[in-house]
Amino acid sequence: MNHNNIFLTIFIITILSSSTTCKINNDNNNNNNKIDLMWYGYSTWQYCFEASNVVYQTLALDEELNQFVNFKYLPLNHINPNNGSYICDGMACDSVKFESCLVNKYCWHKNPNSCNATNQLNVAHFMKCFEGPYANREATPDPSRRELCMRKSNLDYDLINDCANNYTQVNEIEYELNLTRAPLYKKLGPNPGLFPHIFVNDKHLWNNSWTSLVRILCDEIQSNNNNNHENIPNICNSNSIKMSFSFINLNSILLNKTIITNHIQEFNKGLIEALNFLSSQSWLPINFKTSQPDGSPSYVNIKAIDSVEVTKIDENDDNHNGIYIEIEIKLLNAFYDNKNIINGIVGGSFPSFVAWSMENNGFQMVKEDNIFNQTLI
Repeated sequence: MNHNNIFLTIFIITILSSSTTCKINNDNNNNNNKIDLMWYGYSTWQYCFEASNVVYQTLALDEELNQFVNFKYLPLNHINPNNGSYICDGMACDSVKFESCLVNKYCWHKNPNSCNATNQLNVAHFMKCFEGPYANREATPDPSRRELCMRKSNLDYDLINDCANNYTQVNEIEYELNLTRAPLYKKLGPNPGLFPHIFVNDKHLWNNSWTSLVRILCDEIQSNNNNNHENIPNICNSNSIKMSFSFINLNSILLNKTIITNHIQEFNKGLIEALNFLSSQSWLPINFKTSQPDGSPSYVNIKAIDSVEVTKIDENDDNHNGIYIEIEIKLLNAFYDNKNIINGIVGGSFPSFVAWSMENNGFQMVKEDNIFNQTLI
């Protein structure tokens, strides 16, 4: 698969609103408060599959957040530079044709009225259903699943399939879609980073930071509402949980209460990193653990955590040089209300993720087998 020819870009422009309410009235099609979410893509590969999960799960989190978004997906084809004809290079041409017709019928980028909140959620659901299960691995989605995913997404398979098999019709649609190429390439610049490419308010989210799309949208909404928490979706506010865990079988000379207290910022930073990956693994679990150059568990980081505060440190000499820790975790309501994420934070990956993050922040003496008894309190 030629990755240099694959791209998937979400381009998000937030239009500042003078409205004092965050609720969008679909009936009057008032776009002043909206966030334009534009997803450019050709074919598919492992990161693009994961992007399908991220986009749908973000829009589906909350009706109010979905109302804030104007979503458009633009599947693009390859172009022969010699004659301008469409080429595939062995890639998923049938997917591009099908998805070109899909967006033309349900969420056409040139028609601002074609993609209401229901349609955009259905189109995003199709992408997750068809591509999402293949996240983070090189694979080609099974085309026989297309009809099933259309039905599950409340979309008309026969309508789109007929279009995809109409040579003249689909070529006209692909031609219109490919006219969006030049502006996209201009925005990417000389160092585009890894696929897929995402823009928020014309700012390029380099490499894989698009995995935190919920956080990005919430930050934009809060900024545009002057951090007035009454005027933003509740999922963009925050809440707190408390948990405890223990270090045991440690050499007290290498790690003790005084050392932690004197390096509390580094200690908290390590916990935030670990908890973000634990949350990410629960929210986007498909083939989550990927080999990263820095040794981190994955490139997928939803950035669910606002802050961590250590509220109690007790040393227990009778417990094999043990240290008992209590912490308060502040996180987005979008993830606070998800029991899988809360349970995942204190799940079986806690020791390994914390050991990695502690070592990454200067506490090399902490190993996975030193971490025990993580639990909510």
